[in-house]
Amino acid sequence: MLETLRRGQRWIMALVIAGVGFVFVFYLGLGGAPGGGGAGSGAVVEVDDLRFGPRDVDRVRRQQEEQYRQALGDRFDESAADQLDALAASLLVNQAILSREARELGFVASDDEVRDYVRRQIPGAADESGRLQAEGLRGWAEGEFGTEARFVELVRMEVLADEILDLLRESVQVSDAEARQSLLHRREEVSLAWVGIDAKTPRADAAISDEAIDGLLASDEARVRARYEERASDYQQAEAVHLRHILLRVPEGVPPEEEARVRARAEEALGRLRGGAAFADLALELSEDPGSREQGGDLGWVERGGELGTGLEDAAFALAPGTTSELVRTPAGFHVLRAEERRDARSVPFEEVRRDLAREVLVQEEAARQAREAAERLAAAVREGKSLVDAAREQRVAIERTDPLRRRPDGFVPGLGPAPEVLAAAFALSRSRPSSERIFEVGDRLVLVQLVERNSPKPEELEADLAQERERLRRARIAQAAQSWVELRRSELEQSGKLVYDLGQLRN
Repeated sequence: MLETLRRGQRWIMALVIAGVGFVFVFYLGLGGAPGGGGAGSGAVVEVDDLRFGPRDVDRVRRQQEEQYRQALGDRFDESAADQLDALAASLLVNQAILSREARELGFVASDDEVRDYVRRQIPGAADESGRLQAEGLRGWAEGEFGTEARFVELVRMEVLADEILDLLRESVQVSDAEARQSLLHRREEVSLAWVGIDAKTPRADAAISDEAIDGLLASDEARVRARYEERASDYQQAEAVHLRHILLRVPEGVPPEEEARVRARAEEALGRLRGGAAFADLALELSEDPGSREQGGDLGWVERGGELGTGLEDAAFALAPGTTSELVRTPAGFHVLRAEERRDARSVPFEEVRRDLAREVLVQEEAARQAREAAERLAAAVREGKSLVDAAREQRVAIERTDPLRRRPDGFVPGLGPAPEVLAAAFALSRSRPSSERIFEVGDRLVLVQLVERNSPKPEELEADLAQERERLRRARIAQAAQSWVELRRSELEQSGKLVYDLGQLRN
């Protein structure tokens, strides 16, 4: 679980460094809305003598989620919300470590500092003259933190942690030249042309001979068996019945007399079957299921636990092969079922599918070989001085183009998805050398790229935002410095047994 906390902190830091704009402040959510129960008897996180309960984690979790949603908007990943309990616990660990460091360095959070911190951090805590609204604040603190004493304790801890951050803030400076270069790096744009060659699907004329399959099985059956084991779940067959049915529909809400008429028709059909009528012929004549009527009522192989529904499934799997059911009533109407064959649940043995798997392996190898040859031809043309676009046209390979792109941490390229190496290479290209001969592997494609256009921000645009960028960089560097400090102390506390946590307390 400590590794979960570390991963959570790295997720937060990725947002900080990516420029979301958060300061590395492990605040306890002092401005949050009241709610939840007391701190609880079980600590979720303990750092030396500092303890945090479920309420503390929940408070930080709610505020962190709100901040991320506001900062990221539509880019907020709902699946990441599942990690927020661990992230909140990680923030509390960091807060406690910084506070502990401050105490060891001799810092003290005085009553005046606590009051001043509350005035600054909690909207409405003080009136216009700066006097704390004692009664209202006390009620809010008790509702949010359980007790007024707990609230004051956490504020003192936060004041101490802020003292450490002040030391870091004073030590970090960013020059105008650094800020200018950072702005240029972040705002520069490139438009690309790229070629992606499918390395998974071979050409239509590719043929895998029986001799090639025999050769692979003779020389390297272990590779084919490994493919079988990778996909073992694909070869688990549930119990199944090959089923036919005749359906006479009963519309929802019809009066009882109409339902009785449909039942009479269904019983007549059942009587004809028992008199020797062919099931398929009768289904074609009478069934009101358009999906199976033309096939003589054939539903194919139906697995237990599939889509039949409980009533039909129970009736179907009660039939012996070659037998016909009584009438079965479902919300759709009246059914008559016939079981053609039965198949027990089983694992399909390797021997039954070894040739199909060998063919699959050879097909994928052939696709990869063809793709590599095509990509190498393009790369060779680029080395000879042609642009990628011209070479692709000559070789009749599809070319994709992008709108202007900026650098981004995930390297996302429209049409390719996350491709950090491709994006980095694109920004390294120039007008004098616009095409890259390097072949990139992106998923199941081999990719080559060409710079089409590069746009750089104007000097006056950079100057206008220089101060803001300088502060952004400064905050990111403070975050990195604080992170390094916290990680070092975290490791020491873990080894000494003074860092303990139990996220299971959140579910108690």
